[in-house]
Amino acid sequence: MGEKVRLRSSDGLLFEVDPDVAHLSPIIVQIQDMDDSDEEVPLPMVRASVLSHIVDLCKSYVRKGYWDKAMLLPIGHDHEQLENLTWAANYLCLEELMAIVLGSLAHLVREQGPEETCVSLAAMRKALLLQSIRLPNETLRSLLCALAFHAVRGDIDSLAALRPYVDHSSLLVCIAAIRGVGRLAPVDDALSMARLQRQLRNQNTEVALAAFAALTTVAARGNKEVISIVSEKSVHADAATRCAAMEASARVAVHGDAHVLANLKRGMDDPHGSVRKAAVESFVQLVTQSDPLAALEVIRCLEDMDDSVRQAAIRSVGVVMEGNNDMAYGALTQKLEHRYWWVSWAAAKALAEVAPKDEPIVIDAIVPRLAHESPTVRQVALQTLTDVASKGNIRIMESLKEYLLHRNAGVRRTAMKTLAKFGKGERTAIRIASKLLDHPKERVRKSAGEALKLVDTNENEYVRREICERLKHARLETRLAALSVVSQIGDRNEPWVVEAICLSLLDKDGEVQEAAVTAFDKLVDRGHSHAIFSLLGLLDTSQQQCLQAMLFALPKVAGSGDKSLHLVSTLLEQQSIIVRSNLFDMHMQMSCRSYRHCDYAPCNCWDGATVGSTASAPKKLDDAQKFRQGVQAATWALTLCLLQPGANLADAVKTALERVGACGEQVAADLKACMTHHRWFIEWPKIEFLCTAALAEKGAPVCSTTTAKAERRLRTDKECTGASHPALHRPNCPCVAESKQPSKRARLGGA
Repeated sequence: MGEKVRLRSSDGLLFEVDPDVAHLSPIIVQIQDMDDSDEEVPLPMVRASVLSHIVDLCKSYVRKGYWDKAMLLPIGHDHEQLENLTWAANYLCLEELMAIVLGSLAHLVREQGPEETCVSLAAMRKALLLQSIRLPNETLRSLLCALAFHAVRGDIDSLAALRPYVDHSSLLVCIAAIRGVGRLAPVDDALSMARLQRQLRNQNTEVALAAFAALTTVAARGNKEVISIVSEKSVHADAATRCAAMEASARVAVHGDAHVLANLKRGMDDPHGSVRKAAVESFVQLVTQSDPLAALEVIRCLEDMDDSVRQAAIRSVGVVMEGNNDMAYGALTQKLEHRYWWVSWAAAKALAEVAPKDEPIVIDAIVPRLAHESPTVRQVALQTLTDVASKGNIRIMESLKEYLLHRNAGVRRTAMKTLAKFGKGERTAIRIASKLLDHPKERVRKSAGEALKLVDTNENEYVRREICERLKHARLETRLAALSVVSQIGDRNEPWVVEAICLSLLDKDGEVQEAAVTAFDKLVDRGHSHAIFSLLGLLDTSQQQCLQAMLFALPKVAGSGDKSLHLVSTLLEQQSIIVRSNLFDMHMQMSCRSYRHCDYAPCNCWDGATVGSTASAPKKLDDAQKFRQGVQAATWALTLCLLQPGANLADAVKTALERVGACGEQVAADLKACMTHHRWFIEWPKIEFLCTAALAEKGAPVCSTTTAKAERRLRTDKECTGASHPALHRPNCPCVAESKQPSKRARLGGA
């Protein structure tokens, strides 16, 4: 076989191969012919790892007579090794081996995908230019797409590799090549445009459309020849061609080209939705911003039945509307009232796209739609306001006043929803909703409760203050409406709710009182301490009506439990004797028909500090502790009568005295004897005096009786002359000079 041929790789390794293996490479033969010596053959372009693989492939070829593709399988997914093998085979002029390796690279591109492949541009160009490779059309298409994707516009080498395939017989390959040329060709490249124009006449519509799109991409903006072609295509019988022409207009025409804009306006009325959509999108790209009518043309497309056209119009409105275009805003808001819901919704979305936040012009145009007779229009208007205005917008809240009073219940509900959207927790909204409570119409007052509930927040004291102010209103209807709102928005046992209901329980009108009782049962626990404190804190003894309301409400608020009895008794002890006296007197008037009411003299003879200081009282009554216990016992008896309206006064006093370890038999007997008369009267300080006396060692003093006639003859101070009832003084009062003989009508008191 002769002497071995020695090959030196670029990294210095020496390979000795048989001459028939080495001579497969014409370049090695040429080097040996140039140098007759037996020295080694240098291969500066081939590394040792690649040369080793080449030698193995050549040995296999010598043995088998063909290139064994199976030997490439181990590196079939390694694009770097395949590329190194490609360039080594190219250097050694092993064209058949190079074609096989490039074919493997092309298949790798197809497997990885055009966009994800890592094969180099040079390798892809080599695979496309090498005529000896026979690749499947699908693989060839992937290779063309990958080259077009990774190369950049103006890459002449890549363009040269793509251009021959524009006339390929395969539809897939042809279209891929056309699109690649359109992507890579320089602007107005004559050779590329000539090839693409030739394909415009292709009988296959898909190929012709691809060539048309590529041509308009390569052509410079304003190219008259191409614009003329686009104009012809815009009236083509095929809808896809017209659509492509509309899209191409935006690429080749100059801004403001009247002829092209006229074609696009005609395209907006095309029978096919895809053409109309493309016309709208191209129109906004070419129209000048100074054209006020352009926005109206686009707004007109919001009425299109095709959703894709409406969406394109929505996106385009913001492009053509610049500044305060009142005409365009008016047209958009007018569309909110359109009879078809899809048009009104499209107009709402367009307004949201173009209107500046809180723009007064837009708000003033939308708010009246909240009162539209159509529920759909009202809903659209509300949604639009939500998009174009921010929370707390006072202009919107103030504009809602008239719609909250609207005769249409649907309009009122929409206005309330809007108020809640923009005014939740805001003072302006709360004030507006509270004003509804003052309205003379019942339906408006009812809506006030719902409105306040919507704008209220749990931590907003302003709402509570507004409602409580209405509970003191002069008009009955307003107070009832405010109390109804308390029931709607209040939480159980919430302090402000308790205080508001207690205020209504003492209202001068019985209807309010009954409503307050219902609200109390719903929202407050009976016997709640805060309710008892609040109710007694509102007591005004100067008003008879307030006393009557208190006696009506107290048992309903406090109940009759021991805890409530103790709390009420303690609170009454802390009040003045006048408060207890007035409560007792009003209670007896309301519970006993034979009880006769008399006023106290304005002198201080009944002052608690002087009780027990008379000569008729036992000396042991000087004990302050006994005095306090007597007052406590009397107050406890009074509390029992107040909380249990059916309780007997004498029995209550007896029970109270027995609770503190005293005997109440004598006091109870005296009281019962007095109460058996068909007309009787007793002062509350006398009850406290008797209870205090009963706690002394010798028991209570015996009480004598006086006549009512003698009482009428009692002389009083000039200050007493204005009283509406006879004035009574305590026994031995210095104001009374004398007492007369007993009367037929007994009266309990001291002589």
